[in-house]
Amino acid sequence: MNFISHILTLKRIVHRFLFAPVRVARLFTTMLFVTSSAFATDEYTVELYKTYCKACHSIAGAGVPVAFKLSDWEKRIEKGFDKVVMGAINGIGNMPAQGSCQECVYEDFEDLVTYMSNAK
Repeated sequence: MNFISHILTLKRIVHRFLFAPVRVARLFTTMLFVTSSAFATDEYTVELYKTYCKACHSIAGAGVPVAFKLSDWEKRIEKGFDKVVMGAINGIGNMPAQGSCQECVYEDFEDLVTYMSNAK
């Protein structure tokens, strides 16, 4: 592990600790059956999106679902949310496994798919 990886890992731990209440709030919101667009997104997920996802998922016509464009995500999500998450983890099409985010865990990919598949 290089120095930058150590810093990112430390930052991730701090974000997870600081934003744990956000995750609890998200779970509570889900339990109340509030629409998915009401999810709060923590800063760590936004940072991961900007670092690993934005380059490809912000360009229409690249053959990938455009972030925050619901029509691009609807058919994929209908096939199963977990299937979309596993596609991100294992890689699909030109997308490399884990979208090159080696620090990301399953929950991060769930958060990223939720974030990108909802309107801003």
